[in-house]
Amino acid sequence: MVSTWFKECVEKHPHTCRLPGNLTGTEVAEFPTRLLDVGTTGDLQIRLIDSTGMTGQYAALSHRWSIDSMEHFKTTKLLLDQRKAGINIDAMPYNFQDAVKVTRKLGIQYLWIDSLCIIQDDTDDWECESAVMGQVYNNSTVTIRAAPERSRTPSKQYSRGFLSRPAGTTDSPTVEIPYRKRNGELAGSWFMQSDKYFHIGNWELHTRGWVLQEEQLARRSISYYGDKVSWLCKLSTSMTSEPQRGEVYCPEYVKNAGSMESEDFNGYWLDIAFMYSMRRLTFETDRFPALSGLATLFSKRQGKQYYAGIFSGGIAHGLLWCAVTPGILSRRKITGYVGPSWSWMSVNGRITFKGKGGDDESVSALGDVTFKLTPLGRDPNGTLKDGKMQLTGNIKSVTMRRITAKEDMTMRLEADSKVMANFQLDFANQASLENEIQEVECLLVMNGSDCPYNVLVLRRVKETLHFERIGIASVDPAWS
Repeated sequence: MVSTWFKECVEKHPHTCRLPGNLTGTEVAEFPTRLLDVGTTGDLQIRLIDSTGMTGQYAALSHRWSIDSMEHFKTTKLLLDQRKAGINIDAMPYNFQDAVKVTRKLGIQYLWIDSLCIIQDDTDDWECESAVMGQVYNNSTVTIRAAPERSRTPSKQYSRGFLSRPAGTTDSPTVEIPYRKRNGELAGSWFMQSDKYFHIGNWELHTRGWVLQEEQLARRSISYYGDKVSWLCKLSTSMTSEPQRGEVYCPEYVKNAGSMESEDFNGYWLDIAFMYSMRRLTFETDRFPALSGLATLFSKRQGKQYYAGIFSGGIAHGLLWCAVTPGILSRRKITGYVGPSWSWMSVNGRITFKGKGGDDESVSALGDVTFKLTPLGRDPNGTLKDGKMQLTGNIKSVTMRRITAKEDMTMRLEADSKVMANFQLDFANQASLENEIQEVECLLVMNGSDCPYNVLVLRRVKETLHFERIGIASVDPAWS
């Protein structure tokens, strides 16, 4: 079934699923820096090759790294030459072995696996490769996705490969139906599960931060969900529970997952931000790098500049983020600089946006805006050392006080003895004592004739001329 889906897409979807310039003939793409040469069926070894400057077809594996870091099968500086000499397939993790089998089955010679094709203890190599990871998945002929289900015993997720997971490996409710012999003696039981309980959100792979850009950029993907296999390309989706039967399965939120030419790019990017804010990362320091590949590719294709989670052309909307549930946000618990307070990427928690791109009649009220971002390493869209935004706009000095002793952090803004708005602080540690008055600034970000004005609430950083964001509020147009 998988080979049939793949062949049909390659042959019949040239204008939607192929790369530009590959509408006829054999599909080719620029290769990443390194690839695994999987050889042919029966070969007991594969090997890592330097593939810079080469073109052709390759598959890419999207997978969840092992919970136990000691179990990571990876390439390091010390192991690089050994990987190039040859890798025994039976020494690889089961998911990697299965990825090799699928790649060979599809008639593709090369495979990209992040932990093997990136030198994991080489900072320069890791930063360079993570910056172009979006291109790696977009250029791949097909992405193979090994999707373990979320489980109370994570170690069991890696005890077998994705090709050998038996039927009934999901958490769907199971019904036992006993059956008897003709003489009435109990002979055994049938165990049945309903497909209606199957949902992609139940699978661990779809909760991971790094995987989001892989989902968005893969032109074709084959996903293994327990005893089910799904196909997704830009034109079709299918799922099968049995080799003889295929059924359409098209969850709403992945229909346009591969879209790169969104009519409303700003709104599309805010959707990406919302989804990313719900994802988890094994290493909190990956917060910016895990979206860098997607941001870099979008920046190139859309002709827009990228600033720590916000694209030019959508700055006002990108600044107006807030917690889905007040009080749930927190700064990432990592050593050193996290990110600028105005960026939604500097916080931990599910966020949403006010006046999401084009959904209301509001327009930007900002004047000139400039950014100064200092990356920590070689990737300009990766981890930041420092980030500042300088802008011109309408700003008003107001007072802020806490109006309740509850932990919902509700604050009130007042000016000239009039109440402007109530709002929730971004973080609990920014709250003052009840009825304690603080001086803050409100920067007008969006306005409109028939809707509230959206402002950033800013607080001066000590005795400097710099400000930090502490929240957003919607105020009456008469505020100015």
